[in-house]
Amino acid sequence: MKRAVIRLAIAALSMPLAASAVKAQDKPLPSLNQSAPSPDRRTLSQLVKTLMTSGLDGKYDNGYAQAGGLSGPMPLKAAVAPIGDEVRRCHIVYEADKAAGNRPVCIKLVRTKKTKNNLEERHYRINLDGKLEAAITLRNKRDGKGKGMKEGRSRVVEDINSPEIQKAFKTEMAFWLKDWLRKQKRPAAKKPAAK
Repeated sequence: MKRAVIRLAIAALSMPLAASAVKAQDKPLPSLNQSAPSPDRRTLSQLVKTLMTSGLDGKYDNGYAQAGGLSGPMPLKAAVAPIGDEVRRCHIVYEADKAAGNRPVCIKLVRTKKTKNNLEERHYRINLDGKLEAAITLRNKRDGKGKGMKEGRSRVVEDINSPEIQKAFKTEMAFWLKDWLRKQKRPAAKKPAAK
């Protein structure tokens, strides 16, 4: 009975994504890899709950949203993890609803690699069941001062079934569901009593 209720809740949360959040691209996205195992739903729902409760507020603006595979501007809750020259971000994209509460519609994992002359971002759009729906790579050439150049921009819709994308996706999911989430669950260290 519990599983049926959870499946209905997840299906209800996923509906807005199909209805309003995803824009059909000129080039159709590759089909989902049905053989790839999805992460433990309980762990994934803990990630969503943690970010919806304590994540940083943000919003995908129109151009960035569409470049990353969304239909338009959408609010998000975020976590950021800088690691060396790279930055990892986890976004819970949601539909704001004051009456019913904010409804998550998808998860976006973004990994940014920045060098003096280039900026590369890979966006993974994941449904609330943990299935990879899209992988999009954005590249932007930078001038000598580190500013982005309009003529150096590109957007590539990746094949989500390719071994390279699957391996990179699994690495990102493992980071957010194991490493990052585990750190969030740790209780705060007790301070010694003042004398």
